[in-house]
Amino acid sequence: MVMVKYSILIPVYNGAKYIEKCLDSALEQDYKNYEVIVINDGSTDETESIIKRYSSPKLKYYYQDNEGVSNARNKAISYAKGEFFTFLDSDDYLTKDALTIIDAKIDSDIDLLSFNICVVNKYKEPIYHVQKPVFSNLNGEQAIIKFIEKTQLFDTPVSYVYRTAYFRENKFLYAPNRVHEDFGLTPLVILNAKQVMAIGHTLYYYVITDRSLTRSNNPIEIKQRAWDMLYHFDYLYLNINNNLQIEEKTKKILNNFIALELLKKIKELKGKVLKEYLYEIKNRKVLKLINQKGLKNKLLVLLTSIAPKIGSKVILRKK
Repeated sequence: MVMVKYSILIPVYNGAKYIEKCLDSALEQDYKNYEVIVINDGSTDETESIIKRYSSPKLKYYYQDNEGVSNARNKAISYAKGEFFTFLDSDDYLTKDALTIIDAKIDSDIDLLSFNICVVNKYKEPIYHVQKPVFSNLNGEQAIIKFIEKTQLFDTPVSYVYRTAYFRENKFLYAPNRVHEDFGLTPLVILNAKQVMAIGHTLYYYVITDRSLTRSNNPIEIKQRAWDMLYHFDYLYLNINNNLQIEEKTKKILNNFIALELLKKIKELKGKVLKEYLYEIKNRKVLKLINQKGLKNKLLVLLTSIAPKIGSKVILRKK
């Protein structure tokens, strides 16, 4: 029996408006040896009926009660039969030759392969490209330094191909019932890898939809998103500084990265939640983690300590 080479994993919740384009791109790959796994995370719209119109033997469909995208990702990984897997969000789509290009580059020793993504609007018009560095056969520590130096947008999980055995052996899990799960796990997936490759091809189209632009203004949900960032920060800080055998220089680069990511959240907050969040940041001594070499960085830290909202906007512009 021939082993499936690739698994395309699609978590979906109420994705009826875009799931057809997503599935078409997954099922019409010009590469042949792969499967597509869809986890319906308790959708209440027409998502299920649209998926069930497809009769492709490559498609494996599972339904679960609404548990969130992290749980859906974890479940999809547990079902994957492929030697490698990649994620595809239900609003987005792949190029037709994505797997063919990946297969021409990858080999069984690669734990992680990175590719580029293009952010487009709902009319498929490009907004910007996320261009990550190109390299071959770096270890995880070397790779993450390259990613951080090139772009702050390297942690989106949809822009990688993962060796399934590597992911499972390390017992990686997206934190259940929390948002910002990419920030909380992707850096560790990279750091633990023995071999990472990054190719310069744009294979993934990330669609900015009305759903992408709309976030709940519910104060409870706003606070929960902020506290999820703090949760992931604590988890990453512990691993970076205590659990991983990495150089001190790398620790400083990573601490700077996770500190800046935490500060970016300030822009979304106000009132009591902002005050509480700033207290948590101060309690964690986050500003001390920021690289203060050079006048610009020193001024940024000073500005953020005096006027956090303005400081967070400056950080976002640096992204």
